[in-house]
Amino acid sequence: MKKNNMLPLCVIAVGVVAAAVTGFQARNLGTSSSVAKSQIPGDAVTVTASAQGMVGPVTVELIANADKIYSINVIEANETENIGTLAVDQLPASIFEANSLDVDGVTGATITSNAIKSASAQALESAGFDPAAFGYKAAGAAETTTIDTSDIPADATTATGEAQGLGGPVQVEITATADKIYNVVATGENETPNIGTMALEQLPGAIVNANSLEVDAISGATITSNAIIEAAKQALESAGFDPTSYSGAGSADTEKSDAEAADSKSADAETKTATETAESAETGSSSSDGQASAGVTSANHDAAAGKLTGAAAYLNRYYTAV
Repeated sequence: MKKNNMLPLCVIAVGVVAAAVTGFQARNLGTSSSVAKSQIPGDAVTVTASAQGMVGPVTVELIANADKIYSINVIEANETENIGTLAVDQLPASIFEANSLDVDGVTGATITSNAIKSASAQALESAGFDPAAFGYKAAGAAETTTIDTSDIPADATTATGEAQGLGGPVQVEITATADKIYNVVATGENETPNIGTMALEQLPGAIVNANSLEVDAISGATITSNAIIEAAKQALESAGFDPTSYSGAGSADTEKSDAEAADSKSADAETKTATETAESAETGSSSSDGQASAGVTSANHDAAAGKLTGAAAYLNRYYTAV
């Protein structure tokens, strides 16, 4: 009688453990955020679209009309565990709650975050809706800083320079005098969409506003940013100007900054793909925080499974004694 009772109890205990573990793991998969089906209006459209993530395509399914996102779900992604998967887990809920694509990316997962936003924008556009109405800001191939050409003095010189970006050459055209930068235009046909192109779009304006090449790289696009700065430096030198003579470029600080930039570029060259595609290289401690969080989650998972296994063993001993 005792033996007959043991087998079904063991099966039940194992089933409880398996269900708990499976349920815990399911909480860490890509999330789907939506209203109840009864609240989705008849004019809402279901659409899907994909954008390139770090490892492969990130596919998003949306249910929306022209005014509201009723559901968003990442249905396909093979992003880096505990880095890109953090964006897959968290970003859909942020977009859903804000009813907007203009939300912060997940720290340590910039590329995957951008892919989710880009895929969502493409899905909205394919449905006939304007992604800009949902706060989407597309990254262009290049941006010219808007200036009044009448402000450019007659002695200003326009020169060009070129440096190697992530996908290919990056060209910079700069208009300057010996003490002021008036305009910068950066182009790079082969830079990564929504990543390297963000540097092409944003960094020229930052250089003009700072009147200096001593500006921060665009997060997630270090290689392209460094290429723009290097090409701008070459352009200034070819025009006969000293790149360190512009405001914000003191000699001691410049030497230190140049050494740090050289170290950074050397590291980027050695891990070129990983630098702009593995977010931990871009975000340092932020990515480590994400990994530490994932480690805590894994530890909690193991603890929960251990407790359930112990409970199952206790039940077996109890009924064996009976």
